[in-house]
Amino acid sequence: MYGINGQFYKAIKALYKALLACVQVNDLKTGWFSSPFAVKQGDVLSPTLFSIYVNDLAQEIKKTNLGIDINSWNLTDEEIKLQGMLNTMNDWCNKWRLTINNDKTQIVHFRKPLPQSNFLFYFGKTTLMYTDTYKYLGFVFHKNMIHVCKSAISLVE
Repeated sequence: MYGINGQFYKAIKALYKALLACVQVNDLKTGWFSSPFAVKQGDVLSPTLFSIYVNDLAQEIKKTNLGIDINSWNLTDEEIKLQGMLNTMNDWCNKWRLTINNDKTQIVHFRKPLPQSNFLFYFGKTTLMYTDTYKYLGFVFHKNMIHVCKSAISLVE
């Protein structure tokens, strides 16, 4: 599908045949164990392989037509449509045996000056909690559209 075939495909496949891993914490290391569903940590090829793996999730969400495309981001301002996208993501995760960290999965309702939504969002059977901030690439965005970084606070217009 992505044009990876021939010798290059065989080389990647050989790298991941009978993959073994261990866990190290400080000076302590576990024994080696089989890891059939992973990319190699620290390997230069791993980000590309993971990107290929999750790319069809973006395509599935786009196919729902529940949002609008802004610079490759599918955005919506309707709660029920966002829930539909979350359902699509949950289905995709179940299909590919991927789990999310429920403690790190939250909803932030960016708004100014509207009150916070009281819609209950779910990821599968898990109710998602609302949070006041969202951190992206070191930048913290506040629910009231205030951008907070380490040295300054400014209003995002």
